[in-house]
Amino acid sequence: MTELLLQYGADWKTGHGFGGNVVGTLAYASQDDVEDPSAPRDYVGCARILAAHGVPLPDEQHYTFFSAVTEYFDSLRLTNP
Repeated sequence: MTELLLQYGADWKTGHGFGGNVVGTLAYASQDDVEDPSAPRDYVGCARILAAHGVPLPDEQHYTFFSAVTEYFDSLRLTNP
């Protein structure tokens, strides 16, 4: 869904009712995997799509992601310092 929305012009910077944007939504939603691992979701896939569409790497101090998403973003920081 993330890919489809971005392909059709969704702006990742658009704010939502909680004052954040898609990066904050990914951070919040990815915490569900910690609470309910029986309902798998592809949060790393969403992170990859966001990065491929030019979304800047999130500030580590402002967001907490599911560990696999954090590891993905950290790998990008290592390859693109």
